[in-house]
Formats: sequence, structure tokens, C-alpha cells
Amino acid sequence: MLPLAFACFLLAAVETAAIGRTFAAKHGGRLDANQEFLALAGANLAAGLGGGFPVSGGMSQSLVNEGGGAHTPLSGAISAGVILVVTLFLSHLLRTLPQPVLAAVVLVAVAGLFQFSTLKHLLAWRSP
Repeated sequence: MLPLAFACFLLAAVETAAIGRTFAAKHGGRLDANQEFLALAGANLAAGLGGGFPVSGGMSQSLVNEGGGAHTPLSGAISAGVILVVTLFLSHLLRTLPQPVLAAVVLVAVAGLFQFSTLKHLLAWRSP
């Protein structure tokens, strides 16, 4: 199990560093990798002690937050609060939804991240 755990850690660390560098370059900030990894370690320690899932920085979550206009980590806290309210009080309304409807919700949320012009450029590109 140790090699799998190390591979998961490595993937989480690389993805966190990549998204941090991307946003630092995009918004003119500076990335302190030590602080980033210390925060990641603290979050995973808290998740482990609390019986939660491991956490890492995610490209899709960060891009969705940015697309929605979020500028601070407060957006994560607000999202967690909305999810808690929906789970506690509105889950009975969502119980009968078929899975294709839930898949459509995810697709609509991700569709804004897809760039057709880039796909067209990649399809037109030919290697020598």
C-alpha cells in the first residue's frame, strides 16, 4: 500500500504546484512552494485525523472558481456551506433524479472550460 500512497502524494503535490504556478503567472503573483506544500500537509493531516479524504489543489476546481469570479478562499467556504445545506435539507428532492441528469449538470459546469478553437488548432496540426 505504501507505493500507492506515495504515488497519490506525488500526483497531488505536482498538481498543486502546477496550478499554483499557473495562477501566479497569470495574475502576476509569486508562488512560495514551501508554504504551498506546508498548507497541503496541514490540510491532509487534519483530514487524516478527522477521517476525511485526502486533499490537494485541483485544476478543475480552481478554474471553475475563477470562471465564477472568485478571488479569495471564501468561495470554498461558501460552496461547502451550500453543499451542507443541500445535503441536509434538499437531498430528498435530488434522490429521484436519474444519473444522466446529474451527468448533464457536470457537463454544463465544465463546458465553459473547453476551448473549441484550441481543439481545432490541435486537430489541424500535423507532425513532420
